[in-house]
Amino acid sequence: MSLADDIAQCVQEKDKIATRRLSELPPCGVKEWVSTGSTLIDGVIGRPGVPVGRLTAIVGKPGFGKTTLTIHLMANAQRMGALVIACDTEGKLAPNRVAEMGVDLNNVLLYQQLYLEQVFALVHRVADVAIGTGAPQPILFVVDSHSGTPTKNEVDAEFDADRGEVASSARITSFNLRRLVGDGMIEKSRMALIFVCQPKENIGAGQGFGPVPETYIAERPINFHSSLILQVLGRSILEEKDGIEVKVRCTKSQIGPPFGECKVRIMNEGGIDECTSLLEVAIEHGLVKTTGGGYYGLDSQVLPPGVDVSVVGTIADGVLRFRKKNWKLILDTFPTLRRELFGYCSGRLK
Repeated sequence: MSLADDIAQCVQEKDKIATRRLSELPPCGVKEWVSTGSTLIDGVIGRPGVPVGRLTAIVGKPGFGKTTLTIHLMANAQRMGALVIACDTEGKLAPNRVAEMGVDLNNVLLYQQLYLEQVFALVHRVADVAIGTGAPQPILFVVDSHSGTPTKNEVDAEFDADRGEVASSARITSFNLRRLVGDGMIEKSRMALIFVCQPKENIGAGQGFGPVPETYIAERPINFHSSLILQVLGRSILEEKDGIEVKVRCTKSQIGPPFGECKVRIMNEGGIDECTSLLEVAIEHGLVKTTGGGYYGLDSQVLPPGVDVSVVGTIADGVLRFRKKNWKLILDTFPTLRRELFGYCSGRLK
């Protein structure tokens, strides 16, 4: 036996700790994924979605589409047979909007008006039950949002604001995440834990030069323990005023290449506009040829042999018809094209 075998056997016998070989793990340490509902965002992550068994943080200012992204995660989690649990501490989830994005409302466990201590107690309880039953199915657990969830002292009538408890939320978060993430509870329970966070600003910061961005101290433990951080920024209102366009950036990733970004359209009805967002990337990389006031259609190099370009789109179609009708047909008919667009966002293609 080698020295490694001797050490592994000794540790297991004396300390009752099983030794695993690094080669026994999946390539990035994750076996299951929940799609974000956007090929572009999945491409930025570099994987088929957010990881199951890990902590993911979605960070951004109010009104930037963070909740919409979590709703798409709920819908895709249900499609893969996962249980969906949501802690809506800010009362953002409107049933009609959630339903129109494909979520089965009857199969979502919803908890509202909880303290931060109660949120983590609930996560622990769900993980314990899942582990005790052998984790028969994945679990998507969404907390929207951590920034809007008070501690018990913060809502206690006898709490003295002048006395205060500095960083109490950070201490509660850090203590619980050390158990959930550090001890492997969410991995063993097959849970994808999602925290929605809102960065705060320190106005002036005593410098006299205007607002200075500052990370909310209570969310630093989340940034430390998370395997993936998606930041939503750069919002602009569309010309039709029927939605917004935001930039999604991967600022931390332990499961894929970090620092990628993409632009995504989020509509007032229906959420993420997958087709239009993909079309803009396709035009940028020359997969769809444009001229004048319409689209030529697909570049012949991305079509299977023998398929006529005019069948799937010509310049006579015009912009709106091509975007709303032909382009969706193209994406559904040629999955290789969707994979190629995924490649551009993940940085594998230039």
